[in-house]
Amino acid sequence: MAETQSGPAASGGRLLAAFRDLDVLPAAAHGRDRALTQIDREPYSPGMVAGPIESDPALTAAVLGAANRRRDGAASIGTVRAAVELLGRDGVRSVIEAISVFDFFDCTSEMAAYAEAYRLHAIATQRAADHLCGVLDNSGCDELHVAALLHDVGRICLLAAYDGYSELLKIPGTPEQRLALERRHIGIDHALAGGVLLRRLGFPDSLARLVERHHADEAEEGAMHIRLADMMAHYLTGRSVDRSALQEVADRLGIEPAALSLVLHALPHLDARPRHHDPNPLSPRQRDMVRLLAEGKTYKQIGAQVGLSASTVRTHVHQAYRKLNVVDRAQAVLLAKERGWI
Repeated sequence: MAETQSGPAASGGRLLAAFRDLDVLPAAAHGRDRALTQIDREPYSPGMVAGPIESDPALTAAVLGAANRRRDGAASIGTVRAAVELLGRDGVRSVIEAISVFDFFDCTSEMAAYAEAYRLHAIATQRAADHLCGVLDNSGCDELHVAALLHDVGRICLLAAYDGYSELLKIPGTPEQRLALERRHIGIDHALAGGVLLRRLGFPDSLARLVERHHADEAEEGAMHIRLADMMAHYLTGRSVDRSALQEVADRLGIEPAALSLVLHALPHLDARPRHHDPNPLSPRQRDMVRLLAEGKTYKQIGAQVGLSASTVRTHVHQAYRKLNVVDRAQAVLLAKERGWI
């Protein structure tokens, strides 16, 4: 790959600069707006705020980076929910408002154009990783969820540092072939660059290793999980995959060929479901009341069904309203359904 007139030394300097922050990566405008909407909603819910942040790698990286800069000696933070709780409402808002954004119809810069392709692949990988967590009954799925979204973050550094890297990204091939191209042309691959970046930003070493090792043949289970999810995402979008490598990684995770075939078949039909549910403040009885309200029943009908008087039902319902910080049936039902409480 040809270097600019400034030569390899200049590229090395730009790479070091790219390792200092992730501000170069823009977020999708609609994802940023969804996050701000959740931040301003009442009652405030860290879990609901985390959802739209996790839909965009730039938002995720910015919020986690800000939280790890403010943790004041505490353990590193590797999940969006924990980062949102540490930063607080105003802190999260300031981070989200400061990030640069791109719109689908206004991808004029090279970075913005790549950011959308990056985001779509990251989300596909994240969805595959979440599905694998269910198949494998894996622990540590919250960190895997973040690692799947950030697994290719090293490419952002390489795109900022190396002239012509964007052209290298356009060359077709399997993930293994493209990794070899990076090593041959620029001497470093995106997985290693991603691990270095996350460590420099104060992310947990365990998360950095998942990113750094997600293409390694002898990686630990978590990194293998991300590698398989990455390959599945490539397969889902019709990009090249090495089928023997795909089966080999699945074998190491304990997924037999017949089971892998079922997993791959299920991928296009997976729904994106909210992962973060705040603790349910309702008692079992109050939850039943709200569930029956959602069915359109009156106090009298609910009482007849559960063996209580209408006045007692009314008492339970209004206690539920107070806990939910709402004033009527419609608000209670909407909030409880949105949070996954009924």
